[in-house]
Formats: sequence, structure tokens, C-alpha cells
Amino acid sequence: MAKSRLAASRNQNKSPAPPITKKNVTSLDLIVDIRPEGVLNSTRHNFIYWCHEQCDPKKPLAKPSRLERMQKLKRWVDQEKKNETNAWSLVVKLSALKTYIAFCDIKKFDPFSQAGYLYYAGNSGELRRLVDIASEPKKYQFQYHNGEEFGLLESSALQKKMNLDSMLPVLDFDVSVRG
Repeated sequence: MAKSRLAASRNQNKSPAPPITKKNVTSLDLIVDIRPEGVLNSTRHNFIYWCHEQCDPKKPLAKPSRLERMQKLKRWVDQEKKNETNAWSLVVKLSALKTYIAFCDIKKFDPFSQAGYLYYAGNSGELRRLVDIASEPKKYQFQYHNGEEFGLLESSALQKKMNLDSMLPVLDFDVSVRG
């Protein structure tokens, strides 16, 4: 009886594949549920979606380094939940961060660069532009055209910037460095 060529290749001394353990497997489960008080449904964030351009899973992936940052963000959120941080605070901070990342992707800036940060939160950035729009409001709401922006109050813009400034250091971006 003739021997198969495949049988000879199977018998070579090969080291077995290393066993899969939790140490050498990276979890891609980056889903976080946050349940604020007084809300029936929890807020669910899937940070894998945030790795895509404009935080939209239908769009292509952004830089590979964003996955590492989102893994850090998930670990941070899990730690904050263990520390019993107010859920509303987490929801608002994550919302500010997601808005910032999506804005930077639309404008083709790296969200974790000085240029992207200043384009959004700088003196001539997006938040300042929205405050300037709100400083000259129209008398009645019906005077606004469809899609026209209302702008932001100075206090709302400051709150968004403060939330963003508290989240970016979690992702290894120092907002205090001025270039």
C-alpha cells in the first residue's frame, strides 16, 4: 500500500501551538452598559464602533492605534463603575468625547493631536464658532432655516470643553501642552 505525501509531512517534529490563555488573547469586547438613575434603559457604548471613522461602524477603520486607546477607555469606564462614579457624569463625558472624535474625523484631523484639539477647543475652534453663533440669536425659532445651527451658550461650551479635557488624559493625550 502506497503512503500519502501528506502523512510524511504530518510526522515531522513540530512544536505544538502554544495554548490559548487569557494572557495572550486580546478581548475585542468593548461594550459598556451605563445605567443612570431615573432612566429605565441603560446607555450602551460599543467602543469598537469608535475605532471607525466618525464613530460609525459602516465607515472604514481609522488608525490602528485608536483600538488601543479604546481599550484603555473601556478599562477606565469599568474602573469608574467600580468606584461608583455617577452614571450621568460618565454618559456626559463619553458623549463629549464621541462628539469630539467624530468632529475631528469629519475635518480630517487626528483626534489625539494638538492640531485636532485646537481646531475643536481652541480660541478660534469649533466651540468658539458655536458660541459666536449663539451670541446673535434670532428673535423667534421659526426664523431659523432647516439645518441652521442655534449655537451654544458660553457655559455649555465650557462644560463640553471641561468634559473633553477630563477624558483626553485617560487616552494618553495631554491637553495642557501648548505647541
